[in-house]
Amino acid sequence: MKRFGIVQLGLLSLTLAATSATAATIFNNDFPNDQVGMLTRPDNGVSEVEAADDFSLTANTRLTGATFTGLVPFGSPGVKTVRVEIYRIFPADSGPFDNKVPTRVNSPSDVALEERDNAGTGGLSFSINAGLNNQVLNRVLNGDIVFPPTPPTPPNPTPNGGSGKQLGQQLQIVANFTSPIDLTAGHYFFVPQVELTNGDFLWLSGPRPSNTAISPADLQAWIRNDPGINPDWERVGTDIIGDKDKNGVVITYNGAFSLQGVVPEESTIAMMIAGLIAVGAWSQRKRV
Repeated sequence: MKRFGIVQLGLLSLTLAATSATAATIFNNDFPNDQVGMLTRPDNGVSEVEAADDFSLTANTRLTGATFTGLVPFGSPGVKTVRVEIYRIFPADSGPFDNKVPTRVNSPSDVALEERDNAGTGGLSFSINAGLNNQVLNRVLNGDIVFPPTPPTPPNPTPNGGSGKQLGQQLQIVANFTSPIDLTAGHYFFVPQVELTNGDFLWLSGPRPSNTAISPADLQAWIRNDPGINPDWERVGTDIIGDKDKNGVVITYNGAFSLQGVVPEESTIAMMIAGLIAVGAWSQRKRV
């Protein structure tokens, strides 16, 4: 009877620990506005384009999913490929600064830390939520990404103001990481890519998050293409669009996205340890 009570306690602790680790929204800036749409697409034989925006984690986290919202051509074209990449901040996972872009300070790294998609890499499934017809006031397209063959010193590409307005339909991508992404506490970049059956996916901007748990609390959106400025990145607002507010400060932008995941609490970890110890003790006593 006593041994049965120990194993019951152990299994109960493990059950409670698993229950308390339910996935929840850990970052949410998926509130799209009409300020800017950033082209982002995987390598489809034309030109890969990556747009990035940052997020902060204050504890070790297992990412289980994400959402992000973009503008697509009217008629809600089919979605062929969805890809999500996680980057660290330069100089992690990077070579030395090559001085071909204005700066790499607080930019995404050269190569991705983690990647998931519904195609070759795997580990991702998705669904879509079609929204209302809408417009974006400005766009950053492949041709807006400046890569001077002989950049000045220091490099200073002239902002071209973007490619102007675009009408279309909002489309939210709901990505499920069938292979979760484990990250330590820190500062990262979220890079979504979408390939449509017709036309391009423009990742919409969102409001500037107010999270100040990690410094710098929030950076701005970056973009690059390949072939082009890969492995470097340019700032969507500062380097490409270049618009300024009434105080003469360059306007920066953020992407509309959210993250879902599990952040183990100390009590959860303690319950798991207690459960494992209890079951282990019962197992040892049974052998005696």
